[in-house]
Amino acid sequence: MLRPSVAAATRAATGVSADALTFITGHSFPHLQPVSRFQMPTSLLEAPLRKDILHRAVIYERDGMRQGTASTKTRGEVSGSTRKVRPQKGSGQARLGDRTSPMLRGGGRAHGPKPRDFSTELPRKVYYMAIRNAISYLFKGNSLVVVDGEIDFPSHKTALAVHFLESHGFISEKAKTPLGGRTLFIVDDTREALEAVQTSNHRKIRP
Repeated sequence: MLRPSVAAATRAATGVSADALTFITGHSFPHLQPVSRFQMPTSLLEAPLRKDILHRAVIYERDGMRQGTASTKTRGEVSGSTRKVRPQKGSGQARLGDRTSPMLRGGGRAHGPKPRDFSTELPRKVYYMAIRNAISYLFKGNSLVVVDGEIDFPSHKTALAVHFLESHGFISEKAKTPLGGRTLFIVDDTREALEAVQTSNHRKIRP
């Protein structure tokens, strides 16, 4: 959901020119009744679909979300005696080193994970192109609702948000599951109630 006041900021952030404009309807919140009509850049709402660009943007975002904190101890980091377990020859068994060997229980981990940065790089223009593609795809599929005014709930109660999503058909009333994907709220400022609702029910609401 976009607000008209966000149009200029979105146009500036995504590098969209204002030469060609498309009329779009603004809705009230939370009733989503048509209340106004305004213009937005055509290149933002009717950009050709580029699945390759969208894929690169998704990979870029998900790589940046990875914590990369997994860590295991090598044989040089675990506690244990460094004395050779058995003789090198004559026992009839396989040769084996000390107690920290990865082949023994309690030993170190061979080639295990260590803390690392999984983030990747993506040119800013390519990322902004992916944003325009995503907005255009939603607009062409009648899945984009532009709100003329402030988006926020009067309370942080999850029931209010669920009732809003149910009444407008964004989630199933019986199964309480999203219809055709999650509901994404795009706002231009912090909304405490909206943020609190999505924190407690992040499977259905994503501001």
